[in-house]
Amino acid sequence: MALGIKTKQVAGVTFIVGLAVILLSGWYISSLATVWLGETRARAELIANTVTHRAFEVVRTGGDPVAALQQDEGLKSILQASVYSNNVLYAAIVGVDGVAIAHSDPDPSASACPRSCSSRN
Repeated sequence: MALGIKTKQVAGVTFIVGLAVILLSGWYISSLATVWLGETRARAELIANTVTHRAFEVVRTGGDPVAALQQDEGLKSILQASVYSNNVLYAAIVGVDGVAIAHSDPDPSASACPRSCSSRN
């Protein structure tokens, strides 16, 4: 069965429009993911900078730094409040042995940090 010229034109235009929609949708999703990941990174950097600033202030007072970090209410408050961000599962300050010095979870049994936590800086 031979296709008429109008049928070929309609099929060609439909193909071009469909291809344009697919390409633009892919570009839009890529742009949306880039913006979302950028915002997530900015939030993570804000939390990290806030915790770092407070930790330096606590350690600067002298004495045992680990005990000072564990007992500081301001640092605990920052870590616990960081969980309210949509993209944060937990926040912790981890020692070189992989044990959390301060953690966003107020439960004392949360002192062991997952492997992914101890591999971060």
